[in-house]
Amino acid sequence: MVGIGSCNWLETLTRLFVMLTFTSVFSSSFGIEVRTLNELGEGQLLKIHCTTTGATDLGEYAIINGGSHEWNFPTTRYSTVLRCIAHLDGVKDFSFTAYDSGVDSCITDCGWVFSKVGMFAFRDGKWTIRYYWPRPWIKFD
Repeated sequence: MVGIGSCNWLETLTRLFVMLTFTSVFSSSFGIEVRTLNELGEGQLLKIHCTTTGATDLGEYAIINGGSHEWNFPTTRYSTVLRCIAHLDGVKDFSFTAYDSGVDSCITDCGWVFSKVGMFAFRDGKWTIRYYWPRPWIKFD
């Protein structure tokens, strides 16, 4: 199995699933919770800046390897979207939709893992690769 830092893929995904399950009990009354986990490798810092529908700024966060951050935001009568810009060393800044109520069926267990390979999304109890890092940009050892 391919390793991510000192953890393998299964351990990393299991760890995020446990965190998502634990936090979902506390967040369901607030609205949506989207958790992001940095598994890029030792010394790799992940910076993410997110906004919700209506351009509500949720701020920028720096997440160290092995760390995580969750965004909590209320749902609206209409579409709720969480858009983010991510910055990784060696990869061009890029924007992505972290949550879209018109597409995503998750409520309190939405998650992302940033790994050496790319970004994995947790939706409907399943992990799927959503984005692969372009090889020329990546500078991991």
